[in-house]
Amino acid sequence: MIHVIGESHAEIYGGFPNLFKSYIIPQATAHNLIEEHSTSNSNAKIKNILNVIPATDQIMFVVGEIDCRLRIYHRYIKEEKIKPLEQYIENTVDRYITYLLSLKREVAVLTVPPAGYYGAKEYPMYGSPEIRAYVSKTFNEVLLKRCGDEHITFIDIYDKIVLPNGLANPDYLKDHVHLNNKALQLIIVELKKKNLIRGN
Repeated sequence: MIHVIGESHAEIYGGFPNLFKSYIIPQATAHNLIEEHSTSNSNAKIKNILNVIPATDQIMFVVGEIDCRLRIYHRYIKEEKIKPLEQYIENTVDRYITYLLSLKREVAVLTVPPAGYYGAKEYPMYGSPEIRAYVSKTFNEVLLKRCGDEHITFIDIYDKIVLPNGLANPDYLKDHVHLNNKALQLIIVELKKKNLIRGN
């Protein structure tokens, strides 16, 4: 059993109760997991969840898409670009990793999906598709390295579901941004490679 903790991207795992148990924390962000009193109150909610997950069970975190789609670029613009965009990305990943290490138990981390199809025209604070594609790609590159540095299991399907333009392949999406069952099958393959799921 793998316990999947995340924002709305964790919902899909609920359809496979023989493999996963999902816990949805609305609006949870990688940046604010470590905050004890964030708007989403995700820190306290996850703490309660972890208290009932057996120590022998696997845990996978599925957060960061909201950061890449909205929060990072919005903060970059709001602070009038006082630091390079890359610093905002690295700071978010560092806070995410710091939080995961604070749990003092083994966890896996899922790659953030490539940028979806929300438009900058409808949501100016999201940035252009090119910007969101760049943020998602860079976030995953930094996250991969930091997970490697800290020996955190990283489940990576990014290259399998991204188009040459940096956006998500619609074949792997159930809507503008959330992954579908076809993408989940790729995740299951990677989980098996990491021995987090056993069997054929």
